[in-house]
Amino acid sequence: TVVELELTPWVTKEGCDHRHMVGVAESINCAATPNVGEWGETGGGEIKSVLNTPCYFAPLLADGSALYCVYGCSRYDFAITIVEPTAVVAVSPVAKDFGVAENCAGGTGMNVHLFVLPDTVSFSGIAMEEVPSSAGLHTGYFANIFFTNIWYHTTAMGAGRWTPLMSDNYCGVDRAWLGDELPRELPNGEMTYSQAEGEWSSGHIVWNITWGWAGANADEDSEPLKEMAVSYDQSFSIDEFGALSINKFDKVVSRGTNNVFRLNGEVVAPEPLTEEDFNAINERN
Repeated sequence: TVVELELTPWVTKEGCDHRHMVGVAESINCAATPNVGEWGETGGGEIKSVLNTPCYFAPLLADGSALYCVYGCSRYDFAITIVEPTAVVAVSPVAKDFGVAENCAGGTGMNVHLFVLPDTVSFSGIAMEEVPSSAGLHTGYFANIFFTNIWYHTTAMGAGRWTPLMSDNYCGVDRAWLGDELPRELPNGEMTYSQAEGEWSSGHIVWNITWGWAGANADEDSEPLKEMAVSYDQSFSIDEFGALSINKFDKVVSRGTNNVFRLNGEVVAPEPLTEEDFNAINERN
């Protein structure tokens, strides 16, 4: 009797239907021809029957997992590699216009689309978040206690929001914004929105952001099972003329008080806020 054994991940990558490298929580169909084999796993994960087909659900953390099929008196072993998320990449940045008046500072931001690497596996079985942190750097203009609420990357600033990944590892839209008008600083340290008083000065805020993951059904009470080894900086900078810039994932958006927007150094026409953008603003408030 000729026995054929086949592992087929639910998601095809780069035209390959059969691969032994899978993402954490990825799902694999296990097939035997003739269909009388008994499948099992070692290490981690779980075998379940889905529509009468044995399916292996990889663990949420990489380990030394392996699959096997007992067929008659013989056992066939499959070495598989479980891969964890290693990086987040941002594409298609778009500058956003918050309607701050000319001769006023602030009111800029950008939306980017995020994908999780490596793209040779699928992470559709997990959700990811920017992990809230109370660590950060704030200097100059932004060291004024007026800005205490944005010194750190907290849930109010967009951290701690779980996003389930799609089969192509798409992780949704990231919104890096500082949309409100920025006040001028008086000599006594108080802030004013009067254009006849006070001034801006150079300063910046830097958040160091780590990403964590959990199961796809993670909610606001869930904690990351693990964090990626790499982290990313998000910075807000202002100069003495009131020009504000935001840098994240090596994408930079800026707006001068002359209402000129630049994206990665090139002058652009910003897009208006969408209903989804307004919803995101309301979630943070």
